[in-house]
Amino acid sequence: SGPGAVIFVEHPPVVTLGRTGRRDSLLISDGELATAGIDLVHSDRGGDITYHGPGQLVVYPILNLGLWKKDVHRYLRSLEEVALHTLSSLGIAGHRSPLGAGVWARHIQGDSRKIASLGIHLSRWITSHGLALNVSNSLEPFRYLVPCGLANVRMTTVSELLGRTIAREPVERIFWTHLSGQFNLRLIPAAVTAPAEPVTNTG
Repeated sequence: SGPGAVIFVEHPPVVTLGRTGRRDSLLISDGELATAGIDLVHSDRGGDITYHGPGQLVVYPILNLGLWKKDVHRYLRSLEEVALHTLSSLGIAGHRSPLGAGVWARHIQGDSRKIASLGIHLSRWITSHGLALNVSNSLEPFRYLVPCGLANVRMTTVSELLGRTIAREPVERIFWTHLSGQFNLRLIPAAVTAPAEPVTNTG
């Protein structure tokens, strides 16, 4: 019980391998990755392999699902829903895919490309890790890996889809608005970094 937190962060260039990540999903050697200025980190989150870097919005909700709903699947779908509403607020029609967790969007070239990736960890119903939304980050590093372990999946960004550079900060504010609504969160006024506490749903 007690307050949780929502951490918004922008990582330096890093490739992370989740609990189910396969080393062969990284298409270059560790040395080549280091030469490209990208770290490699093994993570206890769910999912396979992904890239984080400047211009990407990474969101780590630390919430007690015991005060919300003890349902991991619903939690994942709800995070996707927040990303979908955020994209809609920006004028982008996102969608889910049978390929797996995350959010895709229709590219100008006609194909669907992944724009948000999910990877979570739970311990005693306390969540960690979360979601990464591509806003204005470079897509070049994704060429070094098989994103999320899904062959032939291509990535995109909010900026690419809208045809102009979109700053991360306003997207962060939009995301918070939808996240707080989805999980019935409220800001604690005295806090500095936007911690939030889940409110028991009595409806």
